[in-house]
Amino acid sequence: MSDTSFIRRPVGEIVAEDYGRAAVLRSYGIDFCCGGGRPLDEACTRRNADPVEVEAAIRAHDARKTAEVDPAPANPGELVDHIERVHHAWVRENLPALRHFTTRVAKVHGAGWTELSLIAERTEELAREMEDHMRDEEENLFPQVRAASAFGASGDRASGDRASGGGANPFTDADFAELEAEHEHAGSLMAELRALSGDFTPPDGACATWRAAYAKLEEFEADLHRHVHLENNLLFPALRDPSGFSPATAQAPSAHA
Repeated sequence: MSDTSFIRRPVGEIVAEDYGRAAVLRSYGIDFCCGGGRPLDEACTRRNADPVEVEAAIRAHDARKTAEVDPAPANPGELVDHIERVHHAWVRENLPALRHFTTRVAKVHGAGWTELSLIAERTEELAREMEDHMRDEEENLFPQVRAASAFGASGDRASGDRASGGGANPFTDADFAELEAEHEHAGSLMAELRALSGDFTPPDGACATWRAAYAKLEEFEADLHRHVHLENNLLFPALRDPSGFSPATAQAPSAHA
């Protein structure tokens, strides 16, 4: 898209064009996943950032052409396969260590650092929410997306029932409202964990487990932002648009994109 200015464009749309821009926005603390619908100037105001400076940084990134290309498939069926295979699998693989580290650090050091108990509690809350959220998607939304996507790819646009993927678009805004609210809550919990941990910075002399806990939290945040971006800014808009159900044209993504 050849806009003359990014200022009034939604930040999620800006990142959807080129995921490499996410690093620019992240450096200013701008939320592009749960807050992806906000225009850039509004998002900057929330973070006390100068929108002109941020726009210049985005353009500098584009000019360098060192973007981290967004390899996510454009076809909704392939996109949910990618989300489940990469991000859902990563969360399930890493939650046990994250729970262990944060609980252990709170138990050993919580008396002197009261925020550690709250970090452990919020981590457990986030873990349970993510488990429920992923299970719901895998049992309900994703199978419907695969069916509808396959139906669209077949070229048969006749009306039919929802379960078989019939109809031009079986999805409504109501299908996404709860999932988007869950994304928002997970993002809020992650922001609270960042604040409680001082931007995931352990104190001088912190033990190895403490450092591992904060490092794992930061990894989890990065994956969550990417995960939510793919759903809020790519998947859900595609599902709201009947033309999204077309044969796959994009190249398969890399292992952990």
